[in-house]
Amino acid sequence: MLYAIAGVTGHTGRAAVESLLSSGARVRVIVRDAAKGAAWAARGAEVAVADLTDGSSLAVALRGVDGAYLLLPPRMAPGFRDYQRTTGEAIVAAVEAARPRHVVFLSSIGAELAGGTGPIAGLHPIEAGLRAVHVAHREVNVTLLRAGYFMENLGGSLAALPQNILPGFTPTDAPIPMVATVDIGRTAANLLREGGQGAQVVQIGGPDRTHADAAAALTRLLGRPIQPVAAPTSTVAATFQQFGFPADLAALYQEMMEAMVAGRIRWQATGPGVRHIEGTTSLETVLAGLLARTPLRVGVLGSGQVAQVLARGFAGEGHTVRIGSRDPGKLAGFAQESGITAGTFGQVAAEADVVVLAVKGTAAEEVARELGPVLAGRVVLDATNPIADAPPDGAVVRFFTGPNDSLLERLQAAAPQARFVKAFSSVGNHLMIHPRLAGGPPTMFIAGDDASAKTLATALLDTFGWEAEDVGDARGGRAIEPLCQLWCAPGFLRNDWTHAFKMLRTVPSGG
Repeated sequence: MLYAIAGVTGHTGRAAVESLLSSGARVRVIVRDAAKGAAWAARGAEVAVADLTDGSSLAVALRGVDGAYLLLPPRMAPGFRDYQRTTGEAIVAAVEAARPRHVVFLSSIGAELAGGTGPIAGLHPIEAGLRAVHVAHREVNVTLLRAGYFMENLGGSLAALPQNILPGFTPTDAPIPMVATVDIGRTAANLLREGGQGAQVVQIGGPDRTHADAAAALTRLLGRPIQPVAAPTSTVAATFQQFGFPADLAALYQEMMEAMVAGRIRWQATGPGVRHIEGTTSLETVLAGLLARTPLRVGVLGSGQVAQVLARGFAGEGHTVRIGSRDPGKLAGFAQESGITAGTFGQVAAEADVVVLAVKGTAAEEVARELGPVLAGRVVLDATNPIADAPPDGAVVRFFTGPNDSLLERLQAAAPQARFVKAFSSVGNHLMIHPRLAGGPPTMFIAGDDASAKTLATALLDTFGWEAEDVGDARGGRAIEPLCQLWCAPGFLRNDWTHAFKMLRTVPSGG
């Protein structure tokens, strides 16, 4: 089976391709620029160059495929309604010309309404056009994938987090149909594999969440109270224009928010031709991913190479970084060269959203104990290892902990209100940030007692090019810390320091 996927540079299309490729399916990515398809081609996908606004080139891209995932690309320019109309007509014309066996079209909750729903109303005639293609050509199955409000849209409100508020335009306790974009993409892939069922509506999203739920999730992630604040929907258009939205598009978004608050945009009742699939990605997970790509205040504790590499890494991802030492003067040269401000341990930790502990293992407990009150509630990424002062025993680094003990557990006991997550401890510092290794992204094993802290740590690791694997609570440190010994052994034996660990799993059945 061959599937064509549009929107592969965006969230949903990328998730659809990832899902299909991981199951061994044949994929053709549709891109406007061949260069945008190069990474997918390297993974075995075909590349078709087409513009979704051009029905002729899109029809060529769709010829010979068993299924296709199509969508209306986002656009920030005046004349949005005209753009929706002309692009929708091109998509419908391409489907009618190419006649793929199954088309999954990304629509929206509320698209059954012809008007009064802002930008959603522009999807209504596209749905009608695709249904008409199915009526005329029964071999073309059509699935209208109606998604809820994208959780990722909350990212626009995170700039207010330094004021400990989460602004929005819905009443803080009003349930909103929400969905993560990764769930949309994976569901699209599943529907393509499933095959068409005539003309059907599949709703994706839920359970519904409130603005207060989002603020509560951010409170858990950041360890400090975040309050939801609701502005009147009458201010949406003016606010969006301040952020660069064209006047016509801003007005459409105000209409959509008003319809959502009024309850006109809601899930349809399920029945013949309409089914509902609930999302599996939590709001907290999505918000953690957004936070990891939002400027956070990161405090790195330590003056050695690991601390300096991690400080540069976080700064390179756009975070506001400070680095700390008992003697900040030791970091004067690094601070001048890197532009990263140095301070004492206490100064740096007190101002941080996320703390990175990268001191010598033999000093880590003392630092944690001294900073306990300052670290309370904060996520602390523990990059330390219990390496003893004695030289290695052959090729094996000596530890000062035993087999049923870990430095992570000792640190958590020393600062019980801190939220420690073991990370960055099983690889050399030269591979910690965006490692380029054969076999794809390596695995960073993590452990810690606080689930929300691990969710944020996972998202931060993702921005650095790592796949996180959670091995449980702080006792998991007993399994992770010896990986430092294993990682170092080839180095001491053969001067080989160019590797990392990766968790491998069996291929799904049918893949």
